[in-house]
Amino acid sequence: MRETARSVSLARYTVCISMILGAVILSASSASAAAGYCIGVRGNGELAPAHWGGLARAVETLGWPKAMAGGSSATVSLFLMESISLNPALKSLHGEEKNEAAAYLIKSLQSYLETFALRPEWQAALAVAEDLKKQGGGEGLDFSTWAFKLYQENPQALIALLLKNQVAIENSLRFAVEMGLLNEETFLPLYAALNEVRSRSADPLRAQMAMAKVRFLAGEAVSAITLLGKFNAETDANLFFRSGVVNFRRLARTLGKVGNFYAGRDLPNTLLGELQAHLATCAKGSAGKTWDMMRAKDTACDVSFKTLVAKYENGGFPTSSQSRELDMVGAAIPSFPTTSILRLSAADKAIQALTNYFQAMNPAFGTLFSSFTTPDKSSEEIKFGYWGPARALTQIAANLSSRSGFQDAGGRHWNFSQDEKSQRFMSLGEASWSEVLRTSPAEPGLAPLQKLTANTESLISAGGWSDLHPGAVLRAFGCEKTIYLTRRGGESLFAQGVAKRLMGLPEVPWEQLSTGDTVKARNVLQNNTGLALDSGLAAVGNTSVWNRLYNLANPTSSFNIALSTFDAVICTDWNQFDIKKPGALSGMIQESYQAPWAFRSGSKMSSKAFKAVLTKSGLTTADAAQNQVDPQLGYRPFAGCLAF
Repeated sequence: MRETARSVSLARYTVCISMILGAVILSASSASAAAGYCIGVRGNGELAPAHWGGLARAVETLGWPKAMAGGSSATVSLFLMESISLNPALKSLHGEEKNEAAAYLIKSLQSYLETFALRPEWQAALAVAEDLKKQGGGEGLDFSTWAFKLYQENPQALIALLLKNQVAIENSLRFAVEMGLLNEETFLPLYAALNEVRSRSADPLRAQMAMAKVRFLAGEAVSAITLLGKFNAETDANLFFRSGVVNFRRLARTLGKVGNFYAGRDLPNTLLGELQAHLATCAKGSAGKTWDMMRAKDTACDVSFKTLVAKYENGGFPTSSQSRELDMVGAAIPSFPTTSILRLSAADKAIQALTNYFQAMNPAFGTLFSSFTTPDKSSEEIKFGYWGPARALTQIAANLSSRSGFQDAGGRHWNFSQDEKSQRFMSLGEASWSEVLRTSPAEPGLAPLQKLTANTESLISAGGWSDLHPGAVLRAFGCEKTIYLTRRGGESLFAQGVAKRLMGLPEVPWEQLSTGDTVKARNVLQNNTGLALDSGLAAVGNTSVWNRLYNLANPTSSFNIALSTFDAVICTDWNQFDIKKPGALSGMIQESYQAPWAFRSGSKMSSKAFKAVLTKSGLTTADAAQNQVDPQLGYRPFAGCLAF
């Protein structure tokens, strides 16, 4: 009996140990299913803070990505991510504790931005804007709506207001100009022209010429302000030439200062110690919560963090080492930011056009350029350029062009030799983050075409709209597991319109890309479903550049090929937000943080064990079975997140 009892006890002990080991192995296998993942981030213009929710959730759940890629505003997020990864407070942490602390720092970007927005210099600029509206009878309207309305209806009244308030305007905007948030290249010519009007009032003819210059420059400045977030590639004639609201070269320096803070670079020991102590106190227990959720329960950490930021922003600390924006791209995490490139004769045309624009002073100047190249030459003259470590770019270029294909780190075979977008890949070589941040986010409407040099070739950058789903590049780098942070829906109508302006694309008429009030809903619906090849594209079929790049109804379009490369997609709905409306910042970060993760069928990351980890952390999941056409929406709910 004693031996039997001992045997039973041993058996029970063995079962318990087996269950514990099984749980550990299950947990380990779930973690390893995502370990070493790479992430692609879709640019989204002024809605870039929406990235922070999805990125925080990914890091909190899976740890740091092995590599990153993205274009447009996504390059800002890649830069901030790399900066946070360098924070010395993270060096001594491991496992879930490190992931939680890193994700907390990503979440804190919201608080940093809020602190910056409350600076008295910025508030003074807003006060001047409100005063101008009051003087101009614009009560009840937002500034951009009022300015555009006044310029359209009574440009002389707007010019009179500018003349009357010129000194106050210049003084109030000085801080915003220093930060790069307002572009002196847009406003200084206008100031000079206003002074010219004053000085030449005694000479009627010269005064008339000066006033014509003021009228043109004021109109371009108003367009730069009022069209922010409302860009229309079809109707905005000077989209590629007009100086925008933002000075991206100065903004890169401002972002460098933010990067220094998060990297702990050149912070005094006292402030660095306070930041580390704050992280040790406030990051614990932050998993599963957004910044708003944390401060709704207790505001102490939000107040503490804002105090640290204010000390840093107002400290004027001396710098002894290189500022973060001057670091080389990918020095801490292999990163591949991207921008569209004009080269050869397309670049020559663009450079000449930029010169002619300032001489013509014609609001309709841009209508002279239906395209900078033709479809038959576009594959050589319009490229999708990538920066990054030189050796990695060489490998990516070779893999994307290989006719026999290649294998990723997990042994899966890929072949992108017939993919339109992959064949436009161009290595831009190694560069500093400053070079990237002044070009990739500087898209048409926000900035004119930008000159750059890569591999001794003179080029033109037209912004990072060109590859917003960089799945092929990450696979060509060798990534075994990839995640994509994006939003629902087809390629943006604006990006397609820019492509049409640059390349011609006669196969897709403007009425299909228009974002006008009467047709936008129809075009968005069509864009989310794609165009069947027997419905509007029969004449050009698979030979169409537009069809090969963007058509969601074409299973071999670059868009669908890119989606098929990702193992998991963080499928947000950030397009529902308007950043100018109250609560939008918090709302889109929260939505991104809680967005469902969609899985490619057969992916290692779609296993039950891994999905259980996500479910435990509060995430919802989706797959192809849930991506059937929704009768109410009129399209698949995860269009743009899962390949058709």
